[in-house]
Amino acid sequence: MALNYLLITYGEEPVKKWINQLAIFRLCTAYPHPNDMKPERFLAKVKFSSEEELNDVLDRLSLEPENSAENEDDSTISSFLEQNSPERVLVNGVACQLTIEREPNSLIIEVSGTKEEPFKLDERVFQRALKLDRFLDSLALPVVDPPQDDKYCISPKYYPEAFD
Repeated sequence: MALNYLLITYGEEPVKKWINQLAIFRLCTAYPHPNDMKPERFLAKVKFSSEEELNDVLDRLSLEPENSAENEDDSTISSFLEQNSPERVLVNGVACQLTIEREPNSLIIEVSGTKEEPFKLDERVFQRALKLDRFLDSLALPVVDPPQDDKYCISPKYYPEAFD
């Protein structure tokens, strides 16, 4: 269902390319109800078992505030850690959104449109996800696959036929 929607909306060639070139990120769709304000997005989920491990993961991600000119100190990152609220940041120079989940302990990394166009999904968004995917893969962090465990997240678990 979700895969067919993506194939119709974005075209078979781009979607197949997107899902097959990513090792960690998965393409996920919004849930089919009017109150879901999440865009189609690329998601990754990193596990951690303690605050110390979370801090280590965050250090390894080379986090920066998304707009460093406005945030010259680390207030964005410290606010994120204190409040556990979703925060737009740069990870290895790539704009994304981070969210800490406490049950189970995981860090969700989301790549979607821009702040101005959050629902836009195109090749540029994919390229950001791909760059981040390669960086995360090089860190060998413990990931959860699929990051969203349902049929709205295109993964080998739910759509094995779509993967090469």
